[in-house]
Amino acid sequence: MKIGIDCRTILNPAEGEAAGIGHYNYQLVRHLINSDKQNTYVLFFDHAVKEKRITKFKKENVIIRYFPFSQYKKFLPTRYANYLTAAAIEKENLDLFHSPVCELPMAYNGKSIVTIHDLAEFRAENCFEKAEAERLQKVIPESLAKAQGIIAVSNSTKDDVQYLFGIDDTKIKVIYNGIDKRFFNRAELSEVEAVKNKFGIKGKYVLFLGTLETRKNILGIVGAFEALKNSNQEKYRDYQLVLAGRHGHGIKNKLARIKKSAYVKDILVTNYIAADEIGPLYQGAEVFIFPSLYEGFGFPPLEAMAKNIPVLASNHPALVETLGEAAILVDPKKQEVINQGLIKILEDKNLQTELIAKGKIQARKFDWDETTRETLEFYHKIINQK
Repeated sequence: MKIGIDCRTILNPAEGEAAGIGHYNYQLVRHLINSDKQNTYVLFFDHAVKEKRITKFKKENVIIRYFPFSQYKKFLPTRYANYLTAAAIEKENLDLFHSPVCELPMAYNGKSIVTIHDLAEFRAENCFEKAEAERLQKVIPESLAKAQGIIAVSNSTKDDVQYLFGIDDTKIKVIYNGIDKRFFNRAELSEVEAVKNKFGIKGKYVLFLGTLETRKNILGIVGAFEALKNSNQEKYRDYQLVLAGRHGHGIKNKLARIKKSAYVKDILVTNYIAADEIGPLYQGAEVFIFPSLYEGFGFPPLEAMAKNIPVLASNHPALVETLGEAAILVDPKKQEVINQGLIKILEDKNLQTELIAKGKIQARKFDWDETTRETLEFYHKIINQK
């Protein structure tokens, strides 16, 4: 069988490489082409991706294709870009096309699967620029309706899809993401120190890692850190808060608030974190904080668990589902509860030990080999259905 996959979120830091959808896209493709020798994979990349960066994807069972017009997309009318994309895909005579971003060219008429990671555009306010939100609110329902199969990364996301769009249960398959095995490996102390030095981390720190945007509740994290400092200024005097990740929607206002904090000198805000820096950054932290207002799965808290870091996260349904009893879960809309959760973890050594032990077990439940096996099974089901 010949299976096409849209890989435009891979090797593209500006669009979220190594985080969220880009991470899912990369890991799924990597595992598919390495483990499945029965099928041929056509990987569609952006024209701007440099040839040398594609080397890792070149296999006997892989065909590399580029969307030659990608660099001009912003200048093209949406309908015209849609036809060009569809034509490029149809030229390959695929048995199935998989869009990991839940965006299908409406002019494409072959069999297709989309992965839906979350429905923040519909469920979380002020998560996107207005124009982008309006675009996604149109594209996503159309793509869900057009696709023959839908992969949801959690039951929470599946429930949202069905609640919002009434899509038949038989069309949706819940397939959890995996956690990269590298997060279960301990980094050398020198690697941890090198990353800390790069970002100006001088001692103990509370870590958030993810896109710095409104729905991640950045100000809730800052408020909890300030409460920690105020609770015992001597004990936590040298603690820092590290907000690590690509800057997203709404971050400018958050940065303005951070500048007014009494502890602004102890709050470090990075930008994009390279893949080889993520593991050491987790490993050096005292606690990982993730009181997100809305999620579809939640990679970062599970990755932190794999690195033996206790986790404080929100009680959003997707995080309750994926983190289970291995984290302290709090209402992200109640500042005092977030504050208390962070202080509780750092004050209670027995609780830390318990969370680390449970977290390691929980993180191991999410395996890319299993994700790949279930995805392949779903591919076959959709290809063979009439």
